[in-house]
Amino acid sequence: DVNQTKIVWFRPLSFRGSLKDIFEEIWKNASSEILGIPSSQVLCLSESEAPYYYYSKKGTFKAIESVALIDIGGGSTDMVCFNNNKPRFANSVHFGCDVLWGNGYNQFVGAKDNGIFQKFQDIIKFEDADLARLNEYMKSTDSGSSTKDIINFWIDNANESHVVSLLKQYFRPVFLYHYASIIYYLAKMIKSIGERCPQTILFSGNGSKYIDGFLHSEHHVLELLANVILDKEF
Repeated sequence: DVNQTKIVWFRPLSFRGSLKDIFEEIWKNASSEILGIPSSQVLCLSESEAPYYYYSKKGTFKAIESVALIDIGGGSTDMVCFNNNKPRFANSVHFGCDVLWGNGYNQFVGAKDNGIFQKFQDIIKFEDADLARLNEYMKSTDSGSSTKDIINFWIDNANESHVVSLLKQYFRPVFLYHYASIIYYLAKMIKSIGERCPQTILFSGNGSKYIDGFLHSEHHVLELLANVILDKEF
């Protein structure tokens, strides 16, 4: 029964203004013309809001008075804060996981200044012949591959490259710094607009996988670190 059907589509938090309006119009028109669903039953949520409702349905957290959800992607990190089960405000910053694989202020094509790449470029080997050839080609100047491309290639083929264990061994502090920076920015942002300290912080997004992948044994440290930062600000 289409009269009882709702369509929910998700947009990046950076989707705002006229671009958001254009896509809303596309979704509403397509839903009406193809499925016969009226525009009043088409709802748009940001990609950063969606996990909150998922976690809420699962009963992942108990405190609903003040919850912050941090969605770490590749290029950006989106933050949405909920009070009493309603979204209050949101922000998006260009500080996703890709900053860990990039070359800082060196934006030249072919730059290879990244410390992780420098450390592992001669260590990581592949037994699979095709992967080995692709790895060598990506590292060459002819490929035009960035350090972000190469490190993501290593991670996508972690069973062969063993890069996860290497990252845990040599670069765990880097991920802690990234995590702490995001928590600090969140605390400053919330305090600046006069909102209350979040009782629960949730993470989502592909970029946040480093928390489970590289810091899974440090959850008590992550909790302690977040509490130290929040206590200092609030």
